[in-house]
Amino acid sequence: MSEVVELFDFIELGQAIMKAREQQRITREELAEELGILATHLQSIEKEGQYLSFQLFIQLVTMFQARTSGQAGSSIVFPALRQSSIGCCGLQTPAAHGAGAGFP
Repeated sequence: MSEVVELFDFIELGQAIMKAREQQRITREELAEELGILATHLQSIEKEGQYLSFQLFIQLVTMFQARTSGQAGSSIVFPALRQSSIGCCGLQTPAAHGAGAGFP
């Protein structure tokens, strides 16, 4: 395992993902379906700090950026910058536009 991966706190990343999801009132099952993964995989990421692929990471950041005008996506990438209150701007996620895997 590379030194960079060992220095990164995947548990904190998982907690930031869960917090962003909960603030948007999205169930784990709904988000997992939208991402094309199993809810148990998302649970492992959120609760156990399981490593996630770079593609899944980008999907999550992009999804929460679109939903919150950027604040939640920033809190996933930079958890120390979390805002206490994040509102939904009503934008659809890239996956909702039929972009496949969240990309145009």
